[in-house]
Order: sequence, then C-alpha cells, then structure tokens
Amino acid sequence: MRKDEMMKRKYIGTIIGLIVVACIVSAALGLSRGNGVSTPKARRTIMLYDCGADLETSAAMATYNIEQILKANFSKDDGIRFIVMTGGSNQWQLDKDYLVFPEGNNVPDDAVAGYDPQIMETTDEVLDKYSQVSNIYNQVWEAKGLDAAEHPGKMVLIDGDGLGSGGEAATVKSADELMSDPEVLKSFINFCVQYAPAEKYDLILWDHGGGPTYGFGMDEHELVSSFWDSRSLMSFPQIMDALSDNDVTKGGGKFDFVDFDACLMSSVELDLVLADYTDYYIASPETEPGYGQYYTGWLD
Repeated sequence: MRKDEMMKRKYIGTIIGLIVVACIVSAALGLSRGNGVSTPKARRTIMLYDCGADLETSAAMATYNIEQILKANFSKDDGIRFIVMTGGSNQWQLDKDYLVFPEGNNVPDDAVAGYDPQIMETTDEVLDKYSQVSNIYNQVWEAKGLDAAEHPGKMVLIDGDGLGSGGEAATVKSADELMSDPEVLKSFINFCVQYAPAEKYDLILWDHGGGPTYGFGMDEHELVSSFWDSRSLMSFPQIMDALSDNDVTKGGGKFDFVDFDACLMSSVELDLVLADYTDYYIASPETEPGYGQYYTGWLD
C-alpha cells in the first residue's frame, strides 16, 4: 500500500472517530434548546403557567404560591425540573431575595415600570428596583427546591423579555403577549419541552377560572369593559386548541397531569375533552381560595 493511501485512510478514520464521539456525547447530554445550556433528560418537567392578574397585584397571591414551591424539596438530583412563566399582572410582589439573574441575562432596561436608564443612575436603589419580576415583560424562570445543589430555594431567570412567537428569541412586551392567548400558552409548553426535556410533563394553569362558559386566564394588560368580558379569558375552545396542539400532545402524547389552580374548572365538558390530552386532571368544580393550592406538601 502506498504511503499517501495509508495517510488518507488514517485521516478518514480519525474524522469518523471524532464524529462518533461527538454523537455519543450529544446523546448522553440530551441537548436542549432554551438558553443554549445542555441538560440531561429529567424524569419529570413541571410547567407553571402563572398568570398573576389582580390576584397578584392586589394581594400577592401568586407570590404566596411561588414561595411555597421554593420551600419544597424536589431538586436533589435534577430529576424534577420546575419551569415557571410569570406575566398577566400589573405588579409582581415576589421579594428580590428569591430571584437569581444569571450573567448575560436578557432583561430589558424597561423591564420594571418606572425605571428609565436615561435619567436614573445605577445606584443600589435602582438595582433593587430592577431586580424584580417584570410587570412589563412575560418572563420564564426555573424554580429550585431547597435541596438543589445550586441556587436552593431560588427562581433562576431563563428568559427575561417575552417568549415571542413559537418561543423564538424576541423582545415582546406583555401587552402584546397576553397570557389569555392560547398561542402564548402553546409557546410556553413548547419552550419547556425544548429547554427541559423529560420523560413526563405536567402543566399547572394558575389564575382566575370561569368554567366552560367563560374559560380561564384573565390578563391585566388587556383593557376590558368588565372582568367577565369574553376577550379577557381564554375560552373553552381556545383551551382545547392550546392543549391539543403542542410539543407534548402532538402525535398522541399526553401530559402526566393537567392542574387548573383556578375556580370552577372541573366540569363534565372539560373532563371529557381533556381525557385525550392528559392521564390525570386536577381541578375544582367550585370556587377556590384566592391563595390557591398548597404546593410545598405535594412537591415534598
């Protein structure tokens, strides 16, 4: 065999070897989209679609439930990922001490109402105001249990400037990305599947509920004539559209559970339709307390 042929074969063999190694490493890591960080496939990803509405603005009720989540133990081996989308409220009241803003985050300068970098210096007081859950942009966070190896009991920012269409990188204000829009719910579900792939997926929908007649999810960024204006809630058909057409349920997949932490969302109509999209359905046929379900207990 000629020397040049031997060198060529050796070169090709090296390239093939490198490709095989790269494929094995990629498969082992379970590459996921989102912020570009590679994460192993979890046993379970829980998605909390947290539309705070006036419940958060007036009484910090969404904050109350988030604090319960952060006091639970569920993150020891990263087998359970808990992803939270915040929005729908004119004022979020979660204390900044619960929040982590990783370096390079995409929080816009106007993320908190009243902050103007053109006229305000970067003082500790301004930074305290900036380090809040935004009332201008929908944001996505990963909630960490008290047993997490990193950032225990904290909300770690993943996306700070709105999800945009289909979860693609974009800067979209809450007023243009209403959480009562089924397309926004779809985008959040798809984002979670890409960012935190898992063997099982769970979905919690937090806000007001009006049953099959009125629907779910009042967003304070939409000005309406009255609370029960049909524009302000996601209608029954829209809920079905969002839950039937996403990266979990496409092709016959199902959520492990769908939980409406909202009033009046258990009915024969909803039960029958949701059977196609989830194994378990958790909801109340009556009104719920404003402070919602108790999260620490079942997460522990």
